[in-house]
Parts: sequence; structure tokens; C-alpha cells
Amino acid sequence: MENRQDYILTQINEVSKALRRLLEKLLNLPAGDESEDEIQGIMQAQIAADKEALMVDTLNSIEDTELVRTLIETYGYTTDNIKQLADVLYALSAKVTANGVFRREALILYRHYLQGSKTSIDFLVFSRISELEKDEAATTGN
Repeated sequence: MENRQDYILTQINEVSKALRRLLEKLLNLPAGDESEDEIQGIMQAQIAADKEALMVDTLNSIEDTELVRTLIETYGYTTDNIKQLADVLYALSAKVTANGVFRREALILYRHYLQGSKTSIDFLVFSRISELEKDEAATTGN
């Protein structure tokens, strides 16, 4: 029984070495120079980039004119949920490379929020809309 356990542990060790060599090739790392923590950090950064790309692709797949309707009808968003998503997109736009997509979508959502909001004045939303409209005008040349 002990020989079988040793054999299994040896096989697991060999598979982990093979996976490490594969990751080194995929991530263009020098062989054996990176610690496990550094490799894990690199992998987490790649996963975060993939998630960002997926979010951008998802937002790009929905037409601007259909965004609010899709959120309400397909995902059950309320006016408050739409404002929260706009806040998230606005915050993300400062931190990610595809910020133009997030800024455009945030502007659409903020405009919808103001139209359906029961709050008479939301200065933060007004200031963000103003900022986003200026950015949009600057990028489109209007």
C-alpha cells in the first residue's frame, strides 16, 4: 500500500513539474526563475485581464439603444440597480484600459437613471454626466 502511495505522490509531483514548464512557456517566463507567488500573481493578473475583456465584449455586444431595455427585461434591473451599475462602470473607467466602453455605457445608464429617478436632484450624477459628455464630445470631435 505504501509503495502505491509513493507512486501516486511521484506522479503528482511529475504532473506539477510539467504544468510549471507549460506555464513558463505560455507566460514567457524564464525557466525556474519565478517563485510560486510570482507565478500566481502573474496568473491572477491574466485572469483579471480576461475578465475585463469578457465584460467589455459583453457590453459591446449590446447595442447602446438596447442596453437599458436588456438590463431591465433580461436581468431584472431596477432604476437603483442601473445607477449602481453606472457607478461601477464609472469607477472602472478610471482603472482599466477599455475605459471608453465603460464611460459610454455609464453615460447611457446615468441618463436613464435621471429620467426614471424619484430623487429630484442628484448632484453627483449631474457632475458625472457633465464630465462624461465632455469626454464623449472630445473623442467624437463634436
